[in-house]
Amino acid sequence: SSMDEDQIVKTILKIRKGACIPAHIFYSKAIASALVANNVKMVLVVRDLRDSLMSHISYLESMDVTHPHRKFYEEFHTIDQKLDAYLSGTKDFPSWQAMTQNYRGWYSFPGVFVVRYEEIMSQKDIYIRSKVVQDLSIYLGTGEVDTEYLLKKMINKKGLTYNKPTVGKWKLTLTNEQIQKLNSKLSDELIFWGYSIDW
Repeated sequence: SSMDEDQIVKTILKIRKGACIPAHIFYSKAIASALVANNVKMVLVVRDLRDSLMSHISYLESMDVTHPHRKFYEEFHTIDQKLDAYLSGTKDFPSWQAMTQNYRGWYSFPGVFVVRYEEIMSQKDIYIRSKVVQDLSIYLGTGEVDTEYLLKKMINKKGLTYNKPTVGKWKLTLTNEQIQKLNSKLSDELIFWGYSIDW
């Protein structure tokens, strides 16, 4: 989020019952306290850091020309340069692993419903996808839902930031050397978030 902590807290305290607000918010005690104070239910979507990094790079290349990283990103021309910039960080933005650490507090925060991106987007197991949707509706207290309808509507291809959702794209698009570099640099975070460094 581009807002500072005080603005985020004020916004959270104004959230009305029934509202749904997607956001990327780093963990802080003040923000967590505001969520509890306003009885906000929080859903944390966790994704394999390797896929999220590849998605971010694709997003900068083809969609968001106004993103703060864009002007620095244009210095990097090859995928190796781009990976190195994000894995090591630059003077203008932190490394991918350092940025991800800012979300760690939400992972174990009481009352947070954790969803794995791979469970809701994988086309391999409709049972897992259906169960996640059902469990989420119970958590949110929405009553019975038409799971089949929701699963069809989960992907909004008309969204301005739509980037075809994929699982494991990094395995298909990167070389073994690049994957080893990702796994080495991101190993602590991958393990923390419950992902294997094997492929």
